[in-house]
Amino acid sequence: MLSDLAKLIEQDHLAVDAFVKSNPEPLKSLFSQRDDVVIANPFGPPAKGWKKAAETMDRAATNYRDGEVIGFDRVSEYATTDLGYIIEIERVRSKVGGSDKLVPIALRTTTIFRREKGAWKIVLRHADPITSPRPSRKATKACGAARPGATNGAGKSLALVRGTRHMSVPAGIGPSLPQVLEIERCLTPPTI
Repeated sequence: MLSDLAKLIEQDHLAVDAFVKSNPEPLKSLFSQRDDVVIANPFGPPAKGWKKAAETMDRAATNYRDGEVIGFDRVSEYATTDLGYIIEIERVRSKVGGSDKLVPIALRTTTIFRREKGAWKIVLRHADPITSPRPSRKATKACGAARPGATNGAGKSLALVRGTRHMSVPAGIGPSLPQVLEIERCLTPPTI
């Protein structure tokens, strides 16, 4: 890995620590501000363009507080003089939503970096909670219904649609991490 890119990756890891403490600014400062920047996180659909990406990071950071990084497990990396990527399993602990309990969170992340005007910037960050093998049916079946009385945190009813991963949430409000994890739980077949 190129030394200047390795420095940016180190800054990225420090920014994740700030992010799980509700502070998105260090992470946002590492991103390209061009129209092709993309962020895709577990809280909603991908956001393209700097304005939407920044808004998405601001919103996502509000889900976390009092967190800390546990570590990063590098899966793969590659870099040329102008483009690079890393794939990692990112492990953190944080209080999520309204909970006062620190919970461990593992995310599979892909980050793509591009050199812009001599400096490395993040142009894509994708994070999801898939960190272990899953049977094919897990990716195509849901529980069929959410827990009775489950809401999306804004008081709106949460509903899983059989055979999909869609939820009913008001426009502009994505699911919370606990809801995403509940979907993952629903998609996991029981072990015997």
